[in-house]
Order: sequence, then C-alpha cells, then structure tokens
Amino acid sequence: MLKFRFGGKTGRSYTLKESTQLMVVRTANRMPLTSDDVFAKAPLSRSARAAVGEFDLFASFDEAGVEVLRASRRHAAKSLRDRTQAILKKEREIEFAGRVLIDSRSGAPIFYTENFFVKFDNDISRRACMKIIRSYGLKVKQPLEYVRNAYYLAAERNRSKDLRYSRASPCRERSGVVPSGARS
Repeated sequence: MLKFRFGGKTGRSYTLKESTQLMVVRTANRMPLTSDDVFAKAPLSRSARAAVGEFDLFASFDEAGVEVLRASRRHAAKSLRDRTQAILKKEREIEFAGRVLIDSRSGAPIFYTENFFVKFDNDISRRACMKIIRSYGLKVKQPLEYVRNAYYLAAERNRSKDLRYSRASPCRERSGVVPSGARS
C-alpha cells in the first residue's frame, strides 16, 4: 500500500494498491503494442508478442507511447502480469513495463509518471538546490523559469515506483522545500 496526500498538509489522503490485472507499457519508439496494423506496432519477439496477446487494451496514451493492458483472464492474472512484465523488460523496444496502482476505495487506476515537482525556499541558492537534487539521485527535467527555485524532477530511468517514492518523499520533507500548495 502506498499513501499520499493531494493538496498540501490539509489535502485529502489517498491509499493506493497494486492492481493484479493491469500492466503499463511504454515503447521506446512510441509505437503501440496492440495495433491491428502489423506495420504500425512496436516490433517484439515472438514470445513477447504471445505474452502481450494474453492482454486486452485498457487505456492508451498515444502521444507518450504508453498503453495500459488488462489481463484477459482473471484467474492467475497476477502471475500472467508478472511473467509478461519480465518478458517485456528484456525487449529492446520496451522502455518500461510495470505495474499499475489503483485507488484502494474506488478501484480506479492511477496513472503516474516518474516526474515530480519541487519548490525550494527563495533564499536558497540555485547551486544549493542542484546539490540537494543530486544528493537524492534525481535530475532536473525542467526548471520553471517563472517561479524561483522550482523544478520538475525525474528519477533515473527504469527505476521502480518504490525507489522513486523513497527518493521523492525525503526530498520534499527536507527543510527548505516548500510543501505542495504552500506559497513562497
């Protein structure tokens, strides 16, 4: 279970759990996995194509090359998902194959990225901000030019959600980091 608060210290708290039926896949070339057109889908090995064939398309984010797949059978869906994920991770054309989190109350899938936002106090130097960011194994994806000391950060590629959250949470709780929803 993963818990987070949306809307700052007084915001709503959510609890997420891992879906046993859903899997998210991102292709390196942003082509879909599930297209009916053989020339318009990402190239995969036969074993990977057979494994993906055990899933139905649940959601698609074409511009990002991301598809969310649902196991076509409920029985043993978790083992099917895990086996397919392991097969896909060996494929050159797959950038990411991972699990999907769902809201524990509603069952709604929660799609997240490896990116997050952080805002440091205005009196901290840019150099100090960069040092803090690097100390957590993070990198600046994009500085926000219109807000002092605000950045979109990313964890290293192909890191698990646990590692991303374990790096993001202490960074956000550090002295000098402005909590989400607060003004600085």
